[in-house]
Amino acid sequence: MNTHIRSALVAASFGALVGLPHAALAQADQHYQLTARILEVTPGVGEYDGALQLTIGRDGIVNGYYRPNDGRFVAVTGGLQGDRLWLQIGAFAAEPLEFTGTLKGGTIEADAFVDDRSLRLEATPTISQR
Repeated sequence: MNTHIRSALVAASFGALVGLPHAALAQADQHYQLTARILEVTPGVGEYDGALQLTIGRDGIVNGYYRPNDGRFVAVTGGLQGDRLWLQIGAFAAEPLEFTGTLKGGTIEADAFVDDRSLRLEATPTISQR
């Protein structure tokens, strides 16, 4: 009887140890490098191209930078819950752009409304050149 209990405890302990790295990986921060387009949907037509570099913490807090093609860096903050995402681009500016949308498969699709303007953010993972 003691042998069966001891075997069960050893098996349970081994199972817990084997599962530990997977649990630790699932809770690691996520890092994204994305090619981004901000499209002005209304009232006019315009496009702002750049890159997003984001880190999403285990707690869902988003931090990073948006870098328009003119080379400057703009702070980004936000949050993620499930696949629902919100971002403030220009987080420390007087009037940051506040986007809400989704993050699915590393791709962001989000919208912002500023006064009479409607903007669309589309960001896809950057493909590295080898």
